[in-house]
Amino acid sequence: MTACGVCPIQAAQLVTPPQSPDSKHQEINSKSDKTDSATTDVEITTTIPTNSEEKARAAVQSAFKHSNRELTIRFKVKAIVGFGANGVILAAIDSLSMSNVAIKIIYKTKSQINQQQPPKEIASLVSLNEKCRSKLILRAHCAWQDWFHFYLVTNLFGSNWATSNMLEPITFKTQSSKTMLFHSFPFSTGASDLWAWSAMYRSAANSALLSSRLPSHVVKHIAHSCFTAVSEIHESGFYHGDIKLENILVQKTHDDTKLSIMIADFGQTERVEHRIMHYGTVEMSAPEFLPDSPFNNAGVIEAAWIDGRGTDVFALGMMLFLLLSETGVLPAVVSDGGRGYHELFAANNGKFPFYDDEIADFEEIALGLVDGMCRVDPAERFTLQEALKHEWFN
Repeated sequence: MTACGVCPIQAAQLVTPPQSPDSKHQEINSKSDKTDSATTDVEITTTIPTNSEEKARAAVQSAFKHSNRELTIRFKVKAIVGFGANGVILAAIDSLSMSNVAIKIIYKTKSQINQQQPPKEIASLVSLNEKCRSKLILRAHCAWQDWFHFYLVTNLFGSNWATSNMLEPITFKTQSSKTMLFHSFPFSTGASDLWAWSAMYRSAANSALLSSRLPSHVVKHIAHSCFTAVSEIHESGFYHGDIKLENILVQKTHDDTKLSIMIADFGQTERVEHRIMHYGTVEMSAPEFLPDSPFNNAGVIEAAWIDGRGTDVFALGMMLFLLLSETGVLPAVVSDGGRGYHELFAANNGKFPFYDDEIADFEEIALGLVDGMCRVDPAERFTLQEALKHEWFN
């Protein structure tokens, strides 16, 4: 147990919530103390921010108020490097290890005030880290919670691929031991993922070369790294459950053709033996999730079951399609919607029905890999071991 109350996390361990918003929160431990009954009478907030930026700014100030020891003693916050629908990410230095870390502030819902267990995003990552030591997968260092938020500390990874995503700095003050502390941090919308990198590269290439196509050799390196990372997740007995460009962090290296990647966002991750009911992002969902799919209707086929590993492979195939295509948009059959499993299966002899103009400029070998990963029938779909051995990578 450290001086500021932040402990390494183990599966299904997190601090219990405080008795009131002003109470000091407790340590992460396996014994959950009973919370005072007055907890249920405390209002979470009286002002609801009108947009995600306002919500993020309010969350940072609340974090420094209710987790002041952690954010001023153990961790030295340097900047706000991103925010989204469910939280804010801070860049900081861990004063114990002197390493760069990311602190994710995860918003609590009202129903989570008395939650004893960590949210799925934290618990799944911790469980995965215990089984898989891959350098291509984000690692959880520690976690805690206060009245308003959960906090997850991981390694800091990713480069800023946008030059215009800086907002007004956030400036505020807090009271600590009768001392007034003033805080001012750079504030960014965040642009360290594969979507941001591809958008930046396409924009620059279009301006210089009048083509927005990504270079094949770079895409090949990124794809191989992503396939390897997800394969290691599968071999550890888990599926990711939400593979998409936004969940792949990308970092510069000395060689522009060999960018480093890391898989992030494990809110949908689960053990393989647990049935996956839906994919994290609908647009990346495999056909077996469609209502008329024989794999998604236990009333038609008893014990119908969808393998999360196969759905990850499909999503990776769609991701590869996005990276190889000149437009960088999903196939029209995905965006148009309305097709059922059996119609998709019949449209192109079991291959996912890409339109001719969408794949006209694809290398034949690369198209063979995409086709194999995006087969409508999951039984006919490549495994990641087969994908990694594909001739396109040789």
